[in-house]
Amino acid sequence: MSTNYVKFGPVETVVQFATDRGELKTNDNGDYFFRGFADGSRFACLSPELERRILDLNYRAGEEIGITRQTRNRSVIWKVRLIEPATESEPAPAPRPVQKRTPPPLPESKYAPPPTQWPEFEAPANGKTNGAPAKPPARAEQSHTQPVAVPRQDSFLGRCLCEALDACKIAQQYAADIGLPIIFAPEQVQKMGVSIFLERARNGSVTDRTPQQRANGGADPWRH
Repeated sequence: MSTNYVKFGPVETVVQFATDRGELKTNDNGDYFFRGFADGSRFACLSPELERRILDLNYRAGEEIGITRQTRNRSVIWKVRLIEPATESEPAPAPRPVQKRTPPPLPESKYAPPPTQWPEFEAPANGKTNGAPAKPPARAEQSHTQPVAVPRQDSFLGRCLCEALDACKIAQQYAADIGLPIIFAPEQVQKMGVSIFLERARNGSVTDRTPQQRANGGADPWRH
């Protein structure tokens, strides 16, 4: 058989025919359609069924077509498809430039120093006091309030409770001045006095943490 004769098989063969239709011919095996290829050197003999499938695709000379021949239970199955010509892909559009947004600057008021919260501490610009002594601020007076004097004959725990009462009084007065009034409950004052008692017993002065005889040079009953 001529090497220019093309026979189709289970692997798809892509060809280009020279004419739109094949030429009907007859031999000992029956009718067939002769088709020459576009290259002018090869040819193929197509069965009437294959020719009909090609015509159903509205084939035109020079178009590429893929042909596959498969067999199943002695039956021949033809698969025919037109191969679309490759089109040049359009270049992707250039990305749009991204404009970097700069946030607006902060107003100068954001950088200004905070307003004075305690005007009573402000001094005149010229440093003069108009001949009158400056009155100390109320908080300073409160912070230097002297605790209530407690007689020495009272017990150590009693003195601690009195100190707790005095501290609560100062704290309540200060809270009322700044607009956050608070009132300590009796059990809170008691806990505060006990805490002072325990702290003085561990780390307090000699006079506060020992009986009177140790302060006077006697024996220490806390040590055995």
